[in-house]
Amino acid sequence: MNIWVVGVCACLALAALLIVGAQLRRSDDLPRLRAHERYFFFELEPRFRASDCIIRFNIEVLADIYPGILTNAYYAAHEYLATNDPVAALFGYRFQDGAANTTDMYMIFFDDCDRRREIGESLLAAWADSHPNLAFRLDTGPHKAGRDTVEGGSQWIDSPEYNLHHWELRKRAHCGETAALLIAAQLSEGGALGRASPEAAFKYYYLASQRLQDELDLVSARQRLKAILEQTDPDRHEALRATARDWDAAIRVYGEGKGKCNAVGLRE
Repeated sequence: MNIWVVGVCACLALAALLIVGAQLRRSDDLPRLRAHERYFFFELEPRFRASDCIIRFNIEVLADIYPGILTNAYYAAHEYLATNDPVAALFGYRFQDGAANTTDMYMIFFDDCDRRREIGESLLAAWADSHPNLAFRLDTGPHKAGRDTVEGGSQWIDSPEYNLHHWELRKRAHCGETAALLIAAQLSEGGALGRASPEAAFKYYYLASQRLQDELDLVSARQRLKAILEQTDPDRHEALRATARDWDAAIRVYGEGKGKCNAVGLRE
């Protein structure tokens, strides 16, 4: 079976802002995040090693299957966890080729890694109902992150991409702290916390501009917003603005004034 698929159910590092527009659900002009989305943006802090977070499912085909059934199995797993075990719904995955009628699905969790066997066994039960033409066998490892299994990112404390400063800054920014938002915007342009991302920079500059009191800082932020738009495909402009507005609303609803941030902007 010639299948090799890589997927991640949530974005990594500061680039996470790129997907918030698709994930925000609006009702009466207020953003509504599902529990796993809310946890990713406002609660997640790395505390596990990548090798503590990986499980493998060996998948055997028992009958004729339709194209895309393995990707469908991923979506079924994600939706099951998003509904029943939201923190566990934050995971990356990769399919690796096995023998003629088998493939391996590696999953790497962002958090709750000490529960990986329990989570894996709950997925076995869910798949037994939804995918009877596939047989799943669970192997909780340990497995090492890499190209032969599944690669990690900044969410694990032993990963090369892990940056404590990024996570501290992220907490402050997502609590609406203006100084942190400005720093995040500048770093997103320069790529100091990962790859440069003009769209992420735009969103952070927008968020800061909604909270800035100093007129010179406000003028500077607005100039950067204009400059980034000039470098961006015109077809993306309105979507970019809409996502920034939604993210601003999400911070106001879920981050600011909800008992999650102390006086200096750090999450309690």
